[in-house]
Amino acid sequence: MTKNPLRRWFGRNESVTELGARQSKKEENDANTGNHSSGGDTGPTIRALKGDIASQGCDVVVNAANERLGNGAGVAGAIIKAAGPGLLRECADRYPDGCPTGEARITGGHDLPAKWIVHTVGPQWSDGTNGEPELLADCYRNSLQAAAEIGARTVAFPAISTGSFHYPREGDRVRLIRTSDAYTSLLSGAQGTVRRIDDAGTVHINWDCGSRLGLVPGEDSWVILRRTQAAAIKYPAGIKRNRDLDASHLSFLRQCGIPTMEELWVIGTKLNIAYKARMEAEANAHQD
Repeated sequence: MTKNPLRRWFGRNESVTELGARQSKKEENDANTGNHSSGGDTGPTIRALKGDIASQGCDVVVNAANERLGNGAGVAGAIIKAAGPGLLRECADRYPDGCPTGEARITGGHDLPAKWIVHTVGPQWSDGTNGEPELLADCYRNSLQAAAEIGARTVAFPAISTGSFHYPREGDRVRLIRTSDAYTSLLSGAQGTVRRIDDAGTVHINWDCGSRLGLVPGEDSWVILRRTQAAAIKYPAGIKRNRDLDASHLSFLRQCGIPTMEELWVIGTKLNIAYKARMEAEANAHQD
């Protein structure tokens, strides 16, 4: 049984609209006060965007790769196509053994606007009891660590494993296999629709029988019956168009708490500190 039974019913969760509105309000305030976080010491900025990841002009683009680091569908196919044939050659030459699930490998950006590509292999969803949450956490952490090692300051992530690897997302139809909750009336075979995934990792479901019991990866198991097509979410007036979030891309922020927003903030702060220390060391070396 989960250590915190209430997480099945409640979770740390900011709605998509609230998240977008809060980010836009912060940027508006920064613009009015002249406080630009990108050039100050206010820490990292985390932003969810809808668009073509292969066209992002940042330092690092993260590729949701397969273990062979070969051609594939979805994000991997789009990045490999945009980067040109040199990318596959570099992957084969530098990493002939590919990349295990949860780890990360670095290559040049080739024909992408990004300087580098960090390749990471997400877990294929089975039933949540085979280490999928931990492996997905490793993807984000190891990708950020790789970005730190090459001095990157901006990183673009896709929603790892939410495509052909079938990690749960909002709107999916699921069937329960078993749950460790001792008090629920839900039986094996019950079906429902995923309504959200909170920062703690709980998958909140509207069950067809009327129950609202959430499932905890690693303790409960279920299968996905039908994948939803991610639909763009509408925002109140005033939200900039390029801030619009997509339900599947939002999984990076709220899915499984892996890593949580707090962890991402700590990691991003460390990236800023490491970058500044490196710049100071280089400046001192030039002076000497």
